[in-house]
Amino acid sequence: MLLKWLTIPFALDIFLLSALLAKSQPRRARTLIPVLVAFEISMLGVGLWFAHTISPFIKAWAPFISPISLIGLGIYLWFEDDDDEISSWTERPVGSFLWIVLGLSVSLDEALVGLAIGFVRIHLISWFILFSLTSFSSALLGFITGSLAHKWSSPKIISRLIPLSLFAVGSLLLIQQMV
Repeated sequence: MLLKWLTIPFALDIFLLSALLAKSQPRRARTLIPVLVAFEISMLGVGLWFAHTISPFIKAWAPFISPISLIGLGIYLWFEDDDDEISSWTERPVGSFLWIVLGLSVSLDEALVGLAIGFVRIHLISWFILFSLTSFSSALLGFITGSLAHKWSSPKIISRLIPLSLFAVGSLLLIQQMV
């Protein structure tokens, strides 16, 4: 099933943010990364639950909404340039409220990924566990990479892989639904 490939953009997202945090503020990263991981997992759960709940009402369209929403998210993320914004947030000493706002803004794409998966009517618990483990391991790898990368100047490559992978998975899912 092609949906397992959705773990790639999900993992790249939290990896990039964890690496940026670990590079710029290693002490704060130890407490902020778990909070951001919790935001991402909870927003994924909200998207899964919402789509699983409303998919019986849109039976015929649910399999097509999933890939089209992923393609749309990939296109949006490709043209949106938030790398400088996230970098400035990670270097800025901000209060708890602003980190909650950052957590929500970073994890909105996970809500859409959860929505796309939920429309396909798969087993929610197994996917939730898979994405939770992916998120925790990617955050840990991002923290380690960011802590060790002294001369890592630009995360542009990773940030461009996220929309490309969303677009590719969405396109493959759409082709699979049409065949």
